[in-house]
Amino acid sequence: IVHQRLGQFGVPIIVLHPVFIGLYCLETRGQNIFALEMSDPFSQRVLLGMLALAVVGFIIVTSLVRSKMGFYRWLCTHLSAYLVPPLLFVHSFLLGPTIRCTWLQAYWWLLGARGLSTRRVADAVPVGGPELWRDRRRP
Repeated sequence: IVHQRLGQFGVPIIVLHPVFIGLYCLETRGQNIFALEMSDPFSQRVLLGMLALAVVGFIIVTSLVRSKMGFYRWLCTHLSAYLVPPLLFVHSFLLGPTIRCTWLQAYWWLLGARGLSTRRVADAVPVGGPELWRDRRRP
């Protein structure tokens, strides 16, 4: 249920985040955050967020064509979701004054540490290995 709710509510928030932040920066600072200058540390941190968004988009697209891909191929692409939390952690911690300049900084570190201590890629792999993942439609 948590996984389903993250897809229903988390994805729209993730997709709308750059829109609202982009409009905010354009209005308050006159800065287009999507015009990246790679020598600028700010742009490098924005790029991390863009990469995370691209991975989420990739997961959404592959989930929509899951039946055509087969379960094993879909699962391998879906595991790319493990790239998102580290990208977002660095992106939000280094870029966002909401996190960096408030008590949320301690909470964010605790959340990151908990994520590292409780999640491993092995947790996502079903018991039995790839032979159980095979697409059942194939002989």
